[in-house]
Amino acid sequence: MNLNEEVRGGYTVSAEMKKVWKVQMDLLKKLLEVCDKHHLKIWAEGGTLLGTVREQGYIPWDDDIDMAMLRDDYDKLVRIAPEEFEPPYFFQCGYTENIYPRGHAQLRMDGTSAISPASAYLNTHQGIFIDIFPFDAMPDDADERERLIQARNKQFNLLQYISSPDILHPFRTLKTMRLRPRFHEVFGHFENLFRKYSLEDCQNVACLTYTDDLEHFLRDKSWYDGTVYMPFEDIMMPVPSGYDQILTKQYGDYRTPVQAPTTHGGFWKLDTDHSYLEYKQELKSYCRKQDLRRKWRRIVKVFRRFVH
Repeated sequence: MNLNEEVRGGYTVSAEMKKVWKVQMDLLKKLLEVCDKHHLKIWAEGGTLLGTVREQGYIPWDDDIDMAMLRDDYDKLVRIAPEEFEPPYFFQCGYTENIYPRGHAQLRMDGTSAISPASAYLNTHQGIFIDIFPFDAMPDDADERERLIQARNKQFNLLQYISSPDILHPFRTLKTMRLRPRFHEVFGHFENLFRKYSLEDCQNVACLTYTDDLEHFLRDKSWYDGTVYMPFEDIMMPVPSGYDQILTKQYGDYRTPVQAPTTHGGFWKLDTDHSYLEYKQELKSYCRKQDLRRKWRRIVKVFRRFVH
């Protein structure tokens, strides 16, 4: 990959972001190599799928790579990950780190930093990463789907609660510390909510481990019946055969570029040359300031209610 600053579609991609892309491409190649070795199906997802189809590479303002797998293959990947991903690669999920509050896996690179404001408080690996999303069979009955979403939200909120103690609320922190030894158990219950539905019995799939928004993530399973390979930067990217239907549902007129912020909301630190561990002291200070800001906003909110 050319690491020089480049203008793509009128948008300037900096040399620094090109270096980040290069690390992500290294992670992607390793992931595809492992999936190919074990005959696991995997496809580009989200902005990466859009970039593959429309740009033959990254969307110029994108900062990550998203991949998708159906549940059975995803579970197989999780099982073999400890043997297949050795340093500098780290396969991150709710079973490899004790307080990882995401429902999907990430493959990260040692010696780098990708610290977002939303995850700065986590005592987890925070190197540059790519996302791997599991898609699960979804019941056809609308009421059953609604009950599943409610159960999902309850369990996901518990995962968030356990993983995010508030230093300004010592009693809450003590409670979360008591729950943390059970994190893997809670995470297993969360995933089992989706495993009970079979692809043979359902028409649709969705990625509810990431979001409860069915508007964008409920998809016909036939869209994933086959795989098509398309150019993406310097590799051939696997995309689902129903890519046009997927992109149309998610983005509408996806052929017309529209610059939008990433779902991460930017990064506090994005560094290809220094490990997130080197920012540990800065992270503590940053998180304390964020906690103080949240505390102040809560006080102001209560005060306004009292006044009115």
